[in-house]
Parts: sequence; C-alpha cells; structure tokens
Amino acid sequence: MNILILTTHLNFGGIASYVVNLALEFKKMGHDVFVASSGGDLADHLLKENIVHIGLNLRTKSELSPKLIFAFLRLKGLIKEKNIEIIHAQTRVTQVLSFFLSRALSIPYVTTCHGYFKPKLARKIFGFWGRRVIAISGAVRKHLIEDLKVRQARIKLVYNGVALNPKKDYPINAIKKRLGLSEGPVVGMVARLSPVKGHLYLISAMKHVLSIEPYAQLLIVGDGPYKKVITDFINELKLRDKVHIIPSRAELGEIFSVMDVFVSPSIQEGLGLSILEAQSNLVPCVGFRIGGITDVIEHEVTGLLVEQFDIKALAQAVVRLIRDKYLSRSIAKTAYDLIGEKFSSKIMSEKTINVYKEVLA
Repeated sequence: MNILILTTHLNFGGIASYVVNLALEFKKMGHDVFVASSGGDLADHLLKENIVHIGLNLRTKSELSPKLIFAFLRLKGLIKEKNIEIIHAQTRVTQVLSFFLSRALSIPYVTTCHGYFKPKLARKIFGFWGRRVIAISGAVRKHLIEDLKVRQARIKLVYNGVALNPKKDYPINAIKKRLGLSEGPVVGMVARLSPVKGHLYLISAMKHVLSIEPYAQLLIVGDGPYKKVITDFINELKLRDKVHIIPSRAELGEIFSVMDVFVSPSIQEGLGLSILEAQSNLVPCVGFRIGGITDVIEHEVTGLLVEQFDIKALAQAVVRLIRDKYLSRSIAKTAYDLIGEKFSSKIMSEKTINVYKEVLA
C-alpha cells in the first residue's frame, strides 16, 4: 500500500512520535510510506530508515493560510507520481489540506484525533474528519462523539503505541553525574513545557515529598515557552537545588534508566504517550485520574492514580513508590507486559492498516 502521512511538524511531542512510529512500522510491514511536514527534531529518524520525507512549509495554525495552497500544489503532483492510495492527516491544518487533496484527486483520507479540541461551531460544521477518524484512547473517542458530534460509526479506536525497549544495563551513576543529579531517588517527568502538562502541580508535590524523602530530586525533560514560569516557581519554593530541567531529546532510554518514579500531572491528556514510554522502560508511573491516562494506568496494577489537583495525594503516591520497592517492581513489570499486549507500535500499525483497508474496500 502507498501511504502519505501529513502532519504540521516533527518536533518533539506526541504527534511527531506517533507519525515516526507509524511510518517505521509500515515500512517493516512492506508498505511504501511517505511523510510530509515542516520537518523538525525527529525527521532524521525517518531518513535513517530511508523513509521519504517531503518538506513543506506548514508552520501555521490557520486553516485559511496561503501556505496550504502551496502545499496542495506540491503534494498534488507527488500523489499522482507515487500512486498514493490513502492520505492520513494528524492535525487540523493537515485535515483541511487532505480534504482538498481528496476532492481533487478522488483519493480517500483518514484522520487521527490526538487530544481535545474546543467544540467551535466551525469545527462541528466543517469537521474535515475524513472517511474514518482514529481516536487514540477511549477518552478521545468519547470527546469526538459528545463534544464534536462525530458519528460513532465513523470513529475507530486504535490506541497509540510505543516500541518495547529491550532491557539494558545503563551506567546509572555515570548518567546521574552527567545530568547533575545526586545519588538520591529521582522523580521524572517528560513533557513539553506548557501549562496543560501540569508541571507546577508536581513541583508543589515535591515540596511534600522532600519533607519525607529529603534526598529525592526532580528531573524534568522538555522545552517550551512556559520555562520561565516554571523556573520562577521553582525559585519561589526554594527548590533550585532539587529540580533539574534538561532539553527534550530523541533517545530517552538513558534518561528513564535513572528515574525511580515517573509522574504525569497533566490537567488534560489524550492518552499519555510519555507514560507509555516510561512503562516501556520499566519505570513505575503516577498520574492524575483524567482523560486518556486512565486508559494506560490501572490503579495499583499498572501504576498509581490520584485525583486531579490533589497535591498531597500526588506526593504520597510518589513516596509510596520510592519506598515500596516490591510494589514498584510489580506495577512496572505488569505495565511493561501490557504494552506488548495492547499498546505496542506494532499493534497500533496493524490496526491502522486495517482502518485503511476498510476505507479502500
């Protein structure tokens, strides 16, 4: 099958990881896959595997941007040349672009909904969802039906997936030293620096954690415009020596190897890809009981859940996993096994191909 995946960019984040994982698995399955975007941090992952990346200037959030016209003209010729059979759009802008490409060339398109949209009237009337909409979690599926009024029959639930990472013996002490960490337990978080990701709740919780576990430390991995707010808050709580922020990176295996607990304090989450990545590296996880996080964490089975915004409960859950090594190992192993059964990139890709086949039938 000849497949074109469209996304706005390939900078670090859930959508870019989804696109790269999907493309790599499609190639393994023997499909010809092309990715078109504005490029970004993860583009090299495609090039290393000889997957064609078409560079477009799609860095816009406007559905009316003239950039879509230039992208349309470029892709129209490529779709004919490469005999593309189906288009898969990942963002609102690329949904609109796919709609017009589909109309012009009589090629079907599908979309993936990665999270939550404001239920604007224009989005309800002009959905541009394609023949099928893939929801990455049960929570997103519910959002599509109840808030955006997408017909249930049009939606396919295909969980986002990650690669299962082989167990490695990392030089943990050397990695900690390189990252500026001490020998104490490490609480970790990987997310773009944005208000919706809830960094301030975890930093507040660390104040409580440190009153019980004084050698604990927090490692935040991510980039974004919210960094100054976060660093100011760290300074306000006098936690400068206990909270470390490092930039995003493509390879996270070493980073996860030093974490004793991973936390996702997001206030809104389509699924929680970073949780799956932590689980695939055998790191026990804590998250707020919201959205798609409840799809990937079953309380006391594959992680710990606490009520949203409950800072004290969040701190208690972190301390519990630091101290209870048996529980930590148990939920980490159970979560790791579940990824292979339900949340692997291989399963995600196979189910996505089945959606394509249904559309093309």
